[in-house]
Amino acid sequence: MPSDVRQLLADAAAAEARGDKPSAIVSLRKAAELYRDANNPSRAMKMLKHIRRLEGVDDEGAFGGGEGFTVLEGGAAGEHTAARRVPRVLEERAPTLASAELAAWCSFCCRPTADVGQLVAGPTGCFICQGCVGVSHSLLGGQTVAKSAAPARARAAGDFTPLQAQHAAWARLVAGSSRLTLLLGPQGSGKTTLLRALEAHGEVATLDVDRALTPHDEDALVSKLGERRVVLAVRAEAPQPALTLSGEAGVEALYDTPSLATACVGLVSEAVLGRVDAVVVLPGLDLAALDELAGVLVAARGDGLKLPARVRAQVAALADQSGRGAHELAALIARIPTGQWA
Repeated sequence: MPSDVRQLLADAAAAEARGDKPSAIVSLRKAAELYRDANNPSRAMKMLKHIRRLEGVDDEGAFGGGEGFTVLEGGAAGEHTAARRVPRVLEERAPTLASAELAAWCSFCCRPTADVGQLVAGPTGCFICQGCVGVSHSLLGGQTVAKSAAPARARAAGDFTPLQAQHAAWARLVAGSSRLTLLLGPQGSGKTTLLRALEAHGEVATLDVDRALTPHDEDALVSKLGERRVVLAVRAEAPQPALTLSGEAGVEALYDTPSLATACVGLVSEAVLGRVDAVVVLPGLDLAALDELAGVLVAARGDGLKLPARVRAQVAALADQSGRGAHELAALIARIPTGQWA
């Protein structure tokens, strides 16, 4: 049963991502029935609540409110069939973190997620942003938390500062709302550093692909798509775009699945790449970027190592010549003893 449910959830996530709500609802109903048959009413109810959100139906009104809810029993997809009633457990009434992809408004300050970041969802279909949580805390006698209009995901960048060459890729990773993002970049372009920064702030589930994904790996990856954003990082050069689009936001490269499969050959199957709904390309670090990174790595050592700009540039040049980019630069900086060198 678990593998059947995972496939249904993956199908529902894919359908919702392409805007096919009826198909997503069908898959979610089948998942709810499997959970019901496995005597897991809590998970069945979660499926039904997601269905009601997709249908735009009032949470209490759809199933009669009160102390219970109706779990599907038989019946065709799309029908609310009379069934046994299961007591509503307390955890179902607790607030939950709203999906990062959900386009909603804070029920208190009436600002959208684009302004206030991810929201907390209440059991009656209301939402609250981080700023209003702080104000509410103050009104209840707690300490005031400053309210900010900056998106929560942008604030989550915190103490991480990407290199100049990485700014565009980092901005897309932080602000993106895709379910499965493919991050492409050559060796030493900084993929691992960006993934660690995302994970440190709980942004997404990440997977750095350094070997071919097994069918089990891919099943586990697909099963995550209905729960969190996933970033899949692959050491590869970006293929030629299938199309280049121009618009108000600038120029956007559009990559087709066969080209991505060729770039990721031997690592990720075309079936998984077909689920990718965002591609972020990380360029290789040139000499200027490696020189900038050398300064960051020296400062990060925190042991008093000092390198004049001329020496730092020479170390960066060695890393550039190696073809290993940031990996070689980090190794070179680590091999220099503490002290001031010329």
